[in-house]
Amino acid sequence: MKHHAVLTPSVNMPSLKKKVASPWTVWFVTSLAYLFIVSQRTAPGVISDHLLRDFHTTGSVLGMVSGLQFFMYMILQIPVGLWGDRFGPARFLVFGVICNGAGTLIYSIATSLSFLLIGRVLVGLGDAMIWVNCVLLLSMVFSRDVFAEVLGWTGTMGNLGGILTTMPLAWWVTVSGWRVPFMVMGIILIVHATCMIWIFRKSLASHPMAPAAEDGKTLHVLREILFQKNSWPPFLCHFGIVGTYAGFISLWAVPFLLDTYSISRTAAAGIVGFGLLGAVAGGPLSGFAAKKVEEYRKPYIAVHAMVVVMWLLLALTGASLPLWGAYVLFFLLGFGNGGSMLTFASIRETFPVNQVGVVSGLANTGGFLSAVLIPPLMGIVLDHLGMHAASSYRLAFVIPCLFSVVGCIGSILLPVQRRVK
Repeated sequence: MKHHAVLTPSVNMPSLKKKVASPWTVWFVTSLAYLFIVSQRTAPGVISDHLLRDFHTTGSVLGMVSGLQFFMYMILQIPVGLWGDRFGPARFLVFGVICNGAGTLIYSIATSLSFLLIGRVLVGLGDAMIWVNCVLLLSMVFSRDVFAEVLGWTGTMGNLGGILTTMPLAWWVTVSGWRVPFMVMGIILIVHATCMIWIFRKSLASHPMAPAAEDGKTLHVLREILFQKNSWPPFLCHFGIVGTYAGFISLWAVPFLLDTYSISRTAAAGIVGFGLLGAVAGGPLSGFAAKKVEEYRKPYIAVHAMVVVMWLLLALTGASLPLWGAYVLFFLLGFGNGGSMLTFASIRETFPVNQVGVVSGLANTGGFLSAVLIPPLMGIVLDHLGMHAASSYRLAFVIPCLFSVVGCIGSILLPVQRRVK
């Protein structure tokens, strides 16, 4: 991979030490953390029937427990953006990985819904610290002309983490039960956090990596962003394209495939994994398309329109799709989720660097607001109409379909950005 020069520090840019490691070293350790953490967003979906049985609970209650991770993520996005802009992203990245690891360990040994809930809250707290600070850190060490490409590869790493929790996790659960894999992943996260501390101390300037801002100035920036019309289209985009996909595969994708096609858990996880392969492809290819047409908005509108059509097909056909059609549909939904990296690329082009963290946090709030809502809302429909009926799933799919329409409207409202070089 081609090496790119580090941005020269300026008044508006955090300073780095003279002895700075390759930007791609910083990218690798940060993206590997993102890979591990994304795996813990989707892993519970593979074992949802185990959780229903082991904890004697209902779909709506399990949906709320699963949604807690996304709720924590959602409410912290704007504060995390402010803290990252003010104090620098490195320390928050490490803290997030530690919290996620601790929460995953608690989840693995939980003996009641209360402990399960505590584990997911900690996982959500850690997860909330990751993406916005990834965007901030990478915007500091990579130049503007390669930022979209770097962000696409970061999204690909995250989606590879999702793939690890499909067929590989399903096979592991079949062999050892669900607790051992979660315990091992918790340990891996804690160890990686230790590695991050060592690499960041060696490679980057002192934590924080950004000049501290006065509280009054920070609040002024927040007010300015919240009342700026260009801040809200990215929020709507992420609401429609990220949360629908994340909320669905985190809990209901595997049960839907098991009930609809009467296939094995490993085969169902394989279809979800095929969707995650779509997400792996979606980030880099969407970034390439934006560079080819020299703007972000039109490719993003196309991606959103495709996602609306996919959810509409699920709502209209449900179990009528042949199995190969399910593979195609999951792949394209995943591709749309990978394309959501264009939200942050457009933010980087539209806003000054000292506002990127807050606006990215606002956009992520939208994405995870829908991720909070999707699992329990679909669970309520399934509880009411019958958990295993194809007609119940068809009606439940109306919810993400409507949410995706909101995202499509957001992509249309994005400002026309300057040319992508």
